[in-house]
Amino acid sequence: MPFWHSARGLEASLADLVSNGSAEDLSALATRIALAKIKQDQAETPQAAAMIAEADARAEADAEQDRSQNRHGGFRRGRPAR
Repeated sequence: MPFWHSARGLEASLADLVSNGSAEDLSALATRIALAKIKQDQAETPQAAAMIAEADARAEADAEQDRSQNRHGGFRRGRPAR
């Protein structure tokens, strides 16, 4: 998303519009800022969910590996078993 379409880009023009713009212009800009924030949140949500799922899967795999090695002894990724 280009800077001028992002919430931060729109917020940067807010101060100037407060000084020089009409109430309608200010209301329209506030609406655009809110929509930009919503779109940004929507874009970030799937990525965050994927990162959480990957971390959960890695933690579960590590826990299973620890359980398996504790039953059979041995090393875990080059380190002694706990």
